[in-house]
Parts: sequence; structure tokens; C-alpha cells
Amino acid sequence: FTIKKAHKPETFGNKYSICVEPLNNSSSGFWLEMYRDQEVIRQMYAAPIDSEENLFLYLKNRFCYTVIIDQTPIGGFSITKEKEQIASFGIVVHPEHRNRKYSRIILNEVEKKARDLGFRSLRADVYTDNTASIKSLNSSGFRKFIWFEKNI
Repeated sequence: FTIKKAHKPETFGNKYSICVEPLNNSSSGFWLEMYRDQEVIRQMYAAPIDSEENLFLYLKNRFCYTVIIDQTPIGGFSITKEKEQIASFGIVVHPEHRNRKYSRIILNEVEKKARDLGFRSLRADVYTDNTASIKSLNSSGFRKFIWFEKNI
């Protein structure tokens, strides 16, 4: 995966240089690697991970971005329109970059992109045992909303 020089990185808290790149063919292998991680499979069961091409086709129907910190891709997010001005989103952090508080940086980028796309409300679908995501969402000002679901 190579970083395009066209996007100027911004600094986050004088600590990190951040770029947010739209999903492209050169980043699809990185996304497949993340989605094949066992923890991601457990949390995001619907994505097709049988091939890079199928995952790319699945993700390209969303607003999907790779987050690059200090020229290293660390994860990404997707935003999906649900209703007028309402979107759902998902974030994923590469296994090598977990437990470094990058999810908060990614959530900040999700909010910026969603605002730029005209959304006014964001929803994250998170399983109750995904404590890391719940902690990040709570600390970012999200409120809990409950619904029930069953895999069939």
C-alpha cells in the first residue's frame, strides 16, 4: 500500500501526521488483511473475505477510507447512508496497531467526513462484548441505543 502525496496530512494534537485516503485498488489488500483478522471476523461477520476483489466490491458501495498516521496505514472506516442525514459507520484498526488509542483518532475522522458528506447523525452498530469500541464511543460522546439482532 502506498500513500498518495496529493493529500496533505494534518497534525493531530501535535503528535501525529494524519492522512485519510478513499478506498482504492492499492489499499484493498490492506483492508482484506484487516477483515481477515479473527477479532474483526467476530465483530463484522457480513463482509465477504473470500477474495480481495469481493471485499473491494462490498466496501466500494460505502464511503470507505484508509487512515494513515505518520505514513503508516493503521486502520480505516466506512460510512453508510441509512436515511436522509443519518449514517451508520464502522471502524477497524489493523491488529498491529491496536491498544494505542488510534480508535479515537479514527472516530474524529469519521465525524469530519460524515459532516462533509452532509450527515447530521451517526450510528455505530456494536456488539455488547466489544468493550474497546464501546469505551471509545462513550468517550467520544455517543449514547447507547439498544436493538436486538440474530444471525440467520
